[in-house]
Amino acid sequence: MIKEQDLSNLLHEGKLIELCNEINNFDQWKLNKWYEMEEKEYILPLKSGSDIDKSKILNASCIMGIKLVKDKVTSTQLRRLLNGFQIVKEKTKKSGLKTTHISKLKLNLAYVTARNYNIKRLTDLLDSLLDRERFPENTDLTEHFDSVVTLLEGVIVYHKLAGGRD
Repeated sequence: MIKEQDLSNLLHEGKLIELCNEINNFDQWKLNKWYEMEEKEYILPLKSGSDIDKSKILNASCIMGIKLVKDKVTSTQLRRLLNGFQIVKEKTKKSGLKTTHISKLKLNLAYVTARNYNIKRLTDLLDSLLDRERFPENTDLTEHFDSVVTLLEGVIVYHKLAGGRD
């Protein structure tokens, strides 16, 4: 029988596809315990500070994707959320990232959370990644925003790989 430590080893070794395959044989209580342990190392550091640690994005997106499967968040809900981020990403290529773009995304996060509270872990993370301290006015932080979009894209990929459904 697989244990929480086995899941952590797969995560730390970068065997994320194998990790997603193992999740199907894991009960909810143990998965929650594992998530809380890994959240401290990969997700909480992304929530604080002004820099986004790009080395944590892939593992954080995998952990979050797996957790959202168990929380019964659908792929459709995640893709709708990503669509808003992709629209802003396209707009920023032409005119640069503006605080109005960030404000609209934050409103969208609040709306998505109100419609489905199970997605709150992800929307809280995204909301903190879009804070003013990370995106001050009159600066070009397109690369910073691209990291946020990459995180969300990874969540969707690993959610699907771990068994997420529509």
